[in-house]
Amino acid sequence: MTFETFQAFALSWGMLGFFAFFVGAVLWLWRPGGRAAQQDAAMAPFRHENAPDEDQPAPATTVQTTAKQSTLTPHREART
Repeated sequence: MTFETFQAFALSWGMLGFFAFFVGAVLWLWRPGGRAAQQDAAMAPFRHENAPDEDQPAPATTVQTTAKQSTLTPHREART
């Protein structure tokens, strides 16, 4: 394949492929079932609006672990 052949292919079919992708993306964004996902994405920055400020220390919490949780390597229990 020469450069001229590749260039002609890219100029014709490449542009058509990118245009089809663009039209598909626009149609997918404006589909009727996409409103809920778009509203969820639009409200993502405000989800944790009631969280404490960064400069205030978080309340102390205790974490309880069992011996099985604190192992470093996972293992399977033998089946009987």
